[in-house]
Amino acid sequence: MYIAPKGKTHNLMDYTTNATATNLRKYQWDYIHNPENIVGVFEDDSEGAYEIKNGSFLCYNGQFISNANILNNDAFAKFYKTSIGKSTVNLFTLKNPFSFPLYVNLAYQAFYETKYSFSLMFFDGTEWDYVSNIEEEDIENLKLCYLIQYYDDWASGISGAYDLGHEIFIHGIPKYILLKDLLISFNSLTKSEIVKRLKRIKNNGNFIGKTGGDFDHALFIEGKRVNMLKFINELLLTFPNKKSSIYESIKTELKTYSNPQNYPYINVYFKNKYGKSTIQMVKKLLMDNYSQDYNLYFKTWYDETINNFDN
Repeated sequence: MYIAPKGKTHNLMDYTTNATATNLRKYQWDYIHNPENIVGVFEDDSEGAYEIKNGSFLCYNGQFISNANILNNDAFAKFYKTSIGKSTVNLFTLKNPFSFPLYVNLAYQAFYETKYSFSLMFFDGTEWDYVSNIEEEDIENLKLCYLIQYYDDWASGISGAYDLGHEIFIHGIPKYILLKDLLISFNSLTKSEIVKRLKRIKNNGNFIGKTGGDFDHALFIEGKRVNMLKFINELLLTFPNKKSSIYESIKTELKTYSNPQNYPYINVYFKNKYGKSTIQMVKKLLMDNYSQDYNLYFKTWYDETINNFDN
């Protein structure tokens, strides 16, 4: 029998500091999720994918579903054409404890003004529900999934692809990382602790006492949501004839969150941390990432719109 030196493999249970370590043996996988009867978060039996009205899974049990509804959506197709978009979907097909079923469905009427949303859900025995509603009795045989909801009439083209990237890379993946950390320590936690941490994941990205994920938005303006910046760059490379449209999406987003009157807590965050306003941080973000196109695509817009906001 060959025993590898401790900390030298890609196995998560090897106490490694290797950031790429994501592997688990099947017995490790099973044990993490339910050491008693190893019926875990992700079943391999024939119970099938629990559906939500008007939807279908894109990934389930680590398998990519080639006829999922969302594949007919133009914006998703553009998102998936980028390498970071495809690799993000592939997170849900890995054979390790982090391969959640990735569910997509047409948005409910309540989301009629939302192009995309990206939520962590659990199955309560009857239907999928938001983790904000999870209770201790739901932890036994826990089933989780991520849900992308989209409104087909709005979610289209480059702007739709950008908005999907916003939901996934600014809001979704940071929550996914927290959930991954939770699953690693799943077996050492009580049901009460698991419930608290799952509910806490939902509020990640908010300023204290606020909703809407605006701390995530501040981190994007700060340049710290690097996957979103990478996604934007890949959109520019993949669709060079859509550069103007991609930049319009950036401007729309930055105009929304840079107004200190509408988002004073973002402005206070930057004032306290850097001694700069949100308006100044927007200029820095653009110059750090798009300096070669700033004069042509951003300067007039910034001078006439952003720079006129009242600090």
